Amino acid sequence: MEKVDVKYALPHPSPTIFAGEFRIHFPTTLSEREVRERVSAFLSGLLDFLYHEGCRLIGHIKGLIQTEGGGYLLMSTTSFQVKEAFKGNLSNTVSRASLTLNVMVFGVAEEKIRGFVEQEVRRIFPGSKDLPGPVKALDAGSGPA
Repeated sequence: MEKVDVKYALPHPSPTIFAGEFRIHFPTTLSEREVRERVSAFLSGLLDFLYHEGCRLIGHIKGLIQTEGGGYLLMSTTSFQVKEAFKGNLSNTVSRASLTLNVMVFGVAEEKIRGFVEQEVRRIFPGSKDLPGPVKALDAGSGPA
């Protein structure tokens, strides 16, 4: 078999993977529409950050919000140009939830993504009282604790 020399078009041939799970508490109960708006703002900020940090290819960005009442909201995007897609339904109002986030991109270091995500979670979801120190973020190879 002939040896093939592979040349990558991107400066980082391997993807950067970030996975995190966050407990979010809202200062007041929010409707599903309000939660979607906050998640959209979070995703928009993340996409803008990634682009300005040099990311030019998104493998995927997926998020899952789960509420105590059993409601869930999935969001996903694979492009800077495509608006996020939502699936699922939350309960009537939400005061507490968990947010699981998975990001696979090319060209941005995991530490930069982690720092931005931790900051944005606190900004977009300011009632997240149980984030006492560093946000609990999972290593790429592990599942939820």
